[in-house]
Amino acid sequence: MKTLEKILIYFVIFLTGGLLSEYRNRDLQKYVPLQKTIEKISQTEYNIDSYNCLDFSKDGQALLYSEGMGSSIIIGQKEGAENPHAFLGVWIEPQTGELITNYDFERVYDK
Repeated sequence: MKTLEKILIYFVIFLTGGLLSEYRNRDLQKYVPLQKTIEKISQTEYNIDSYNCLDFSKDGQALLYSEGMGSSIIIGQKEGAENPHAFLGVWIEPQTGELITNYDFERVYDK
């Protein structure tokens, strides 16, 4: 199973359980663009030299933006890893389950 497919599965689990369980019966159509983006970018093969995690993130961000969804590219490095890794962050308001768009983040806290 591809990494992006796993992300989609984890996102669906997150939506239907845990923090947003009380919202699972609401209209989930607002998340369709996210699903479409994940499906589209996961069709491309990873190649460290020609199409890597940053390319996936940039393309995913452009697709989400075209659907009116905000996102951020986050660069991180696992302890002991040789290279950093790019992630695409989609921001969800935890109290309401609403997707956050057009928001500038000044700080991101880790742990």
